[in-house]
This record gives sequence, structure tokens and C-alpha cells, in this order.
Amino acid sequence: MRSMAAGTALRDDVVRLRDGRGLAYAEWGDPNGVPLFFFHAVPGSRLWFDEPATAARGVRLVTADRPGYGGSDLNEGASLLSWAEDVEQLRACLGIDRYAVVSWSMGCPYALAVAARFPKRVSRVGLASISHVPPDERPESMAPLPEEDVRAAAGDPTALIERWSASEEWRVYAEQPEAILEGLPEADKRMLDELGHRDALEENMREGMRQGLRGMLWEEVAMLQPWGFRFADIGVETHVWRGEHESAATREFVAERLPRARLTVWPGEGHCGFIRRWSEIVATMIA
Repeated sequence: MRSMAAGTALRDDVVRLRDGRGLAYAEWGDPNGVPLFFFHAVPGSRLWFDEPATAARGVRLVTADRPGYGGSDLNEGASLLSWAEDVEQLRACLGIDRYAVVSWSMGCPYALAVAARFPKRVSRVGLASISHVPPDERPESMAPLPEEDVRAAAGDPTALIERWSASEEWRVYAEQPEAILEGLPEADKRMLDELGHRDALEENMREGMRQGLRGMLWEEVAMLQPWGFRFADIGVETHVWRGEHESAATREFVAERLPRARLTVWPGEGHCGFIRRWSEIVATMIA
């Protein structure tokens, strides 16, 4: 078991995938509870923020490091759908049949990928502060993607990774990931301090980046490439949440395009609002 600022994991382990890669995961809450997977943001990891609230809700929370984060081996060229295959292998190893998925920010496209690829396994999807949309569904009202990066992602993604790796803009994620919190809305900073979760979130971020930048940068490439599914393909019940103090455009567009989506705006919250709202999120996911 592993202790962190917000509690102790029931299990903190690595499962070996069919291709030989290691996938690090942790379990929290009630080992006999309703299965719920959570997909982290960027930078982020399997480490959790609020074990007491999770245990109180009676869920078996499974968190996992995506390739190149924390304790999971890098999978260069990985796609959103290859992550879905990783999760399917983890599910089988844990003996879970059906589960809900909650995700935050950059983790949200990966939750949609799992629902698109394995719809009979996923009961509900929760998207907290989703930050990306598929490039081929991006509306004109959103800022255009950098054309040079889009071309490189399609033609020479390794060169794009190398260019990004040399950039000071990206290097801060690897050297001091917790500094990203300083760019959050004031509502988020106040909430983290009020709840006492800042240390846990910083630990989560540092663990995510301990291998360096490449896992995160390959995910940035994947966001610029075709996702392998469309919003219209997501047939499961989906909840989209956003904070009052963060941009509405992406979240509302996503809610409009997903066939069975419900949008909730959290008053007074920012990008980290899901942390304060965790108990109500869990109640929605396991209802």
C-alpha cells in the first residue's frame, strides 16, 4: 500500500500488458464497492486526492498512469484507442465486468475513447472540464490549431516531439509541474487551500512527470491526429461538468455533440472544481 497526502491506496501495483509494457495503477475506497475508473489530467498520475470521501461513497476507485506517466512504460505513437485497449486488459486483470469512467481535463478524450471502443463495458462517462475536441470536429468558433504542428503530427511526429522537448514552454512541466497551479483561476487556488488538497495535487503532478516529458508530448500529438471515433459514436450516458470560472466554449460544444450528454455548470468553481464536487460526481456515476 502507498500513502500520500490525501490517504492510503488499497493497492499500488503494476500490471504487465500483452506487449510487455508495465501499466501502473492504484485502487482506493471500498474493495467491494461499485467499480469506477478515473483518468488523470496533465500533468497527472494515478495518485489520488481524497481517499476519505471516496471510501465514504462505497466505490472501488481504480486510477492508472497513462503511458509515460508515473510508473507506466512509454508507448511511443500511442493513440486514444490504444489506451482503451490498455484499460481493457487492466479491467480483465482486476476481474471487473462493468464500470463507470470519470475523467478530468486531458483525461476526458481518453474516457470517451474507452466508451467508444468498449460500450458494453462502460455504464456512464463523466467529463470534468474537458479541454480538447477531435481536430476533424473542431468548430470554426474555436481558435484554429497550429497548422505546422498538425502537419508534423501527421507526417513526422517524432520530429515534433523533439522540437517540443527543446522548448522552454514545455520544459517547465517536467522540471516543476506543480508551478502550473499558479496559472489556475483564483477560485481553484482558494478551493485547494480551503480543502487542504494542494499538497496531494502537487504530489500527483510530480509523480506523473517523474519520467520526463515524452509521455505527455505523445499525448499532445494524439490530440492533433484523428481520434479514431466521433462524438456521435458515444452511445452511453455522459455527464459534462465545467466550473463557472472557466471557458464555456469547449465544454458546451462537447455537450451539444454527444448524443446522451447532460451539461452541469458548477457555480463558483474553476478548472479544479471536480475536487470539491467529488462526492456528488460519484453519486451521479453509480446511481
